[in-house]
Amino acid sequence: MVIARLKKETPMTSFGTIKSYDSDRGRGKITSEKEGTVLRFEQSALPYKDDLPKEAERYSFEEGKDAGGNTCAVSLHRVTA
Repeated sequence: MVIARLKKETPMTSFGTIKSYDSDRGRGKITSEKEGTVLRFEQSALPYKDDLPKEAERYSFEEGKDAGGNTCAVSLHRVTA
């Protein structure tokens, strides 16, 4: 009997700047520094509901999939330096 072991992927943290955020809709876009791609994100990807992102702020994020299977940004955290 052979038992297959699944390798759990470790998410890679990326960095980017907020392109836009619509607080009424709870959605935004972030531009990846590495690839220059624009990814969508939802308010649920932010750690605090009261601390909303502003345009041009730098954030770390991970790539995930939305309900439709599209690539999106998740686990956003403001980068302070």
